[in-house]
Amino acid sequence: TFAVVLGVVTDEVKTTFQTIKSGQFAVRQTGHLVVCGWNLPLLRQLAAAKHLGQDQLFRRPIAVLADMPKSDMDQAVAKLEGGLEVYTRSGNPNVPGDLAKVAAEKAAS
Repeated sequence: TFAVVLGVVTDEVKTTFQTIKSGQFAVRQTGHLVVCGWNLPLLRQLAAAKHLGQDQLFRRPIAVLADMPKSDMDQAVAKLEGGLEVYTRSGNPNVPGDLAKVAAEKAAS
């Protein structure tokens, strides 16, 4: 019946939003920078370089793969000034499957 279909669709939408929020899907970028491991000082330097209008390299999106909760990384990134476009993913940089989360094969560096 309609109620069953509506319930299935509602559950699917809820699951999709949870997946998006938790960052379990791959970054969909090309030509971006990948940072393996959490490095807040590096992100601060990249933000400062972008703010100063330095090289095009600093204007690229950044994908961070670190062995820590995504929510912790997102909170720290939100406090950065400089308008960086940062995507965070939880995982081990030594695991090829986790590197796929940050589209390492499509990155500029």
